[in-house]
Amino acid sequence: MTTLLKESSRPDDFADVIRRGTSATSSTQAFSARNVTVRIGGNTIVDDVSINGQRGDVVGIIGPNGAGKTTLLKVLAGLLKPTMGSATIGDAAIDEMPVSTRSRRISYVPQSTGLHPFTALEMVLMGRYPHLRRFQIEAEDDTEIAISAMKRMRVDQFIDRRVDTLSGGERQRVLLARALAQHGDVLFVDEPITSLDIKHQLMSLQVLKDEAIKRGVAVCAVLHDLNMAARYCDQLVLMLNGHVVADGEPKDVITEESVHSVFGVHARVEFDPGTKSLKVEVMEPA
Repeated sequence: MTTLLKESSRPDDFADVIRRGTSATSSTQAFSARNVTVRIGGNTIVDDVSINGQRGDVVGIIGPNGAGKTTLLKVLAGLLKPTMGSATIGDAAIDEMPVSTRSRRISYVPQSTGLHPFTALEMVLMGRYPHLRRFQIEAEDDTEIAISAMKRMRVDQFIDRRVDTLSGGERQRVLLARALAQHGDVLFVDEPITSLDIKHQLMSLQVLKDEAIKRGVAVCAVLHDLNMAARYCDQLVLMLNGHVVADGEPKDVITEESVHSVFGVHARVEFDPGTKSLKVEVMEPA
């Protein structure tokens, strides 16, 4: 579903790129940003951004390096307080939400994490901590949930392996399993497939898609691969220089014009009957 974009929220050069629509109703809205601006060290990283995501949808945030994607994701996840504006989970303002509630409702997977001497199972079980009382240890149900998540991400063979002995891609899948085990209402993931091979890219995005469909959660992912974004996302948010320049269904956001204007390349964009989604073939730099 597209969101309404303010005229002042994007550069004039992209007036023809923006797609407009109606905002999500409060009953289906999973998360939102309202007029969010983030300034760091005198630099404006995110500039007056308003977006929302619905339950059961996968929302992809796309754009070139330095567009403000990760910063916006951190605001949406409650990890970064905006200079101006606000973010919500459902109808609740994140900054007014108790930490315990926030940790149960919001799952977040960063681009990378430090190397820790925990086993993969111990790492995934950390996703269950928000559901435990103080000093309570994991129950059998928690372990079953964690192992189920590991099987979905195909890392159950690493149950007893230390995370710091795994490859980058294997660690990323363990982190995704931890997020699945958390059973939050919204799952925010930052470049979840960058370190994965093609097989595990497809598998991981399909798992996230299934999580949205079957549990009705909202998934919001920062992605660089336009073909993957078009194939697995219900809604795309295209960013450039801290602005949202397009927000809507993949067919409305990923066009030859927008790819040229935002990414600076010539590309052919057409429907692929095999994947039943858009296919972006990059030709050459503009």
